[in-house]
Amino acid sequence: MDQGYVGVAQLLFSAATQRDGRFDPDWLDGDLNAFTDLTTPAALAAVIDRHFATSAQTLKNEEAAAAAQAPATGTPALDPALRRFSYNPLRGRPVVTGYDTRYLIPVPAAVVAKASPLGLYFTGLEGLGEAFANDLGELFEQYVGRQLHLLPDASVHPEIVYTEQRDEKKSIDWIVVFDDLVLLVEVKSVRPTMQLRLGAKDFATELTAKLKKAFGQIDKTAALIAAGKEEFAHIPADRPVLGMVVTMEPYHMINAPEFRSVLPAGVVSTTIAAIGEVEDAVTVTDTSLSTILVAGAQAGAVTPGGGWSLRTALGDHPLEMNPILDQAWEATPFGQPEAPTQP
Repeated sequence: MDQGYVGVAQLLFSAATQRDGRFDPDWLDGDLNAFTDLTTPAALAAVIDRHFATSAQTLKNEEAAAAAQAPATGTPALDPALRRFSYNPLRGRPVVTGYDTRYLIPVPAAVVAKASPLGLYFTGLEGLGEAFANDLGELFEQYVGRQLHLLPDASVHPEIVYTEQRDEKKSIDWIVVFDDLVLLVEVKSVRPTMQLRLGAKDFATELTAKLKKAFGQIDKTAALIAAGKEEFAHIPADRPVLGMVVTMEPYHMINAPEFRSVLPAGVVSTTIAAIGEVEDAVTVTDTSLSTILVAGAQAGAVTPGGGWSLRTALGDHPLEMNPILDQAWEATPFGQPEAPTQP
């Protein structure tokens, strides 16, 4: 990734909100080092052009291509009522050239999204291909583990390798042991497709293809723990077990009965949670997360075919600042503000 990528995104967002959606690297003059490690306006422009910018004509061409493709696929993505669910090319290239200013930024929030994990996914995929997506999935799994290790009253165990009929297999990704609960966590870096967001007729096929396996993995690990499998001897089998599938991007309303009814019921009561929910959950201050999880699972169980939502279970519980997120912010240029220069 180019030097200063995140700093450039922060700079573009700040400029767009202060300069009516416009930006020119030459505005910075000698202040460039305050925002990014890039040393000249030309170097800054090179990163913008490589990763953030596209021409107005290219955007028009993408729109025309989508319109031509929709009838062939049966996708109603161009219906005015459905456009907000379809892919916006500004997510991939939020800066536009070809107008009366050097760079136009129509949607500043799209620049921030470009520097998010999802934005980095598409940037890396564009430059490095599927290998980047695989590596990001591994890193995301480890990141979830870092978050779980913030829990003050739990021990966190990584996936366990075990043998079954002479074959070597692996458990779910993380096992979190509380005094009164065992939480089985499976990490999935999958994200909802446009068809799923649109609610197409085959949404159930899309959904189960992405998440079905996780429920089976959680149930399998729970069964191995209950059976006293040798490799799982350090995991207690004397307390309730819950499951959690952690995704990189939110699947909105995924735990509602309408969606959960098309997923496996599973033996273990399991919630599907986006990473943002987990980043909040590990900072609860007034009680153990295990208490919240058990209450959430019990509340969800009263709805036939429904799941239980971690966000809803957190309710009004007070949260602390997440130290991992604080550390990430402080590593960015805007996390280290410089003192104003004396006149």
